[in-house]
Amino acid sequence: ANNGYGWGLLRASGGFSLGGQVAGAAGLEEVQKSFNYAAMGTAGLYAGINILKGVKDWIYEDRFGTFDVATKGKAAIQPGNRVHVNGMATGFDDAVAEAGSRNFNADILAYNPSSGPIADLTESFLDKATFTSSISRQLGGQLSGLSNISLSGFSQGGMIASNTSIGLGLQGQRHVLSQLRVDSTQISQIRVWFSGAIGSGLSRVQITYGTGSMFDFSNFLGPNLNPVNFSGGTLGVAILPFGIVHHFPVSY
Repeated sequence: ANNGYGWGLLRASGGFSLGGQVAGAAGLEEVQKSFNYAAMGTAGLYAGINILKGVKDWIYEDRFGTFDVATKGKAAIQPGNRVHVNGMATGFDDAVAEAGSRNFNADILAYNPSSGPIADLTESFLDKATFTSSISRQLGGQLSGLSNISLSGFSQGGMIASNTSIGLGLQGQRHVLSQLRVDSTQISQIRVWFSGAIGSGLSRVQITYGTGSMFDFSNFLGPNLNPVNFSGGTLGVAILPFGIVHHFPVSY
């Protein structure tokens, strides 16, 4: 949805908008209205296509795969691996770099592909609302039967990691995870603890809930139960560029 006709619609919307401005400057009010309606229509169509793409990705994401962080090649998850799920709007190379950074130090990237901000936000909303997704189900299937897995996720990847833990528990695979780390995500500590309890039992899994900064917008959307972080996250949402800048993994 973000190439081909998708970008074509976005460019067309910009062209119609520019045409409306030119017509307005020339005093052609009716022509300006026509251009403005056309700009709104094509922008709405572009958004609709992306929302449908996000729903499709949530139902089934055919680009999902697991990759060795060192070689970037496809790799099966092995017992004892450190597995990381990247956040939304992240390209493959950046996702590998995120997984292998000192923040997560993962062996395996469980790649969460991006279809653009609108589609990714739609997919994230469904991840949060339904406690499941295509990626969490596929990842859970690959983890089934393994043990001593350290699973981490950043932002949307944190929701996927949490949902994966729930799925494993419901399938009777409570021996798989030894660690569950969720960073800068849009779900609360209570939900993460709940997913850890379902997935492994609180006594069997080490659970870490982190945020990059008190001004991270995720602190509001989670919501973060710490009143200081929640207040900072409220400011991060109110001034979203500021909140996005503070949306990053925390180092331990």
